Amino acid sequence: MGQNDFVIDNYFIAQLTSTRQIAEEEVKNVFPNNFVLFGNPLFYVEYQGAQSFPTLLGAEREVESLSAQLKGIDKNVTTYLKGEADENRIKNLNTQNNTVFHIATHGVFKEDISEIERQRSAVLGTYNDPLMRSGLLFKAGGDMVQDKSIYEYNRGPGILTASEVATMSINSPLVVMSACETGRGESKVGEGVYGLQSAFLLAGADAILMSLFKVDDDATNELMNIFYKKWKETGDKRIAIREAKRELRQNPKYKEPIYWGAFVMIGR
Repeated sequence: MGQNDFVIDNYFIAQLTSTRQIAEEEVKNVFPNNFVLFGNPLFYVEYQGAQSFPTLLGAEREVESLSAQLKGIDKNVTTYLKGEADENRIKNLNTQNNTVFHIATHGVFKEDISEIERQRSAVLGTYNDPLMRSGLLFKAGGDMVQDKSIYEYNRGPGILTASEVATMSINSPLVVMSACETGRGESKVGEGVYGLQSAFLLAGADAILMSLFKVDDDATNELMNIFYKKWKETGDKRIAIREAKRELRQNPKYKEPIYWGAFVMIGR
């Protein structure tokens, strides 16, 4: 391994959720027919103050370009943007048809709980539950965050929390969380990392493609388009993300790991 090489230059690494998956029957890796894409939700519907979550025009372009690419090869594609990107839509979808979910939005994970929040939520006995502190923003998600306890996130549509995801039933070969820091969670002894990744896997997804740190809009858009192209060509999603990163690096603008290293795939 040379001084300027990266791991993906010399090795193929597959990240699994447990050693049990090594012994399980290999998931048939084919390119699916059904895709549901969410992008750039309307984060603020009522709140008029300073906004913590900017509009994601890059995510909107990403979803539009992916939709065009997938429809161009005769795949079944449903796209929800802006006001149509509602949390209830993903909850009410028919998930029994082997559907890929691509969600391009803001992710939230709150590490620190204030004393006030502890006091307000102690009666629930859940304030240490990381599944209540991580989620994906959909329509009105910004409204839910502003000046509210994290234990109000589930009281209305706006934030799909990991706690809610864990109760869903998803038949999906892959859930793509094209958002910043969606792979974050809290480590618990014997239980791995809690958060969105574990919730989607618990809900029945075969694999998760997620980010570990903040990502560049343009680089992510290009990476995702290359990824789906490679998946179609190879029929193997794990090979596809590795090859997509290697191809993106050929662009002088995106040769550094900051542009492609955030995204990791976990699962089969």
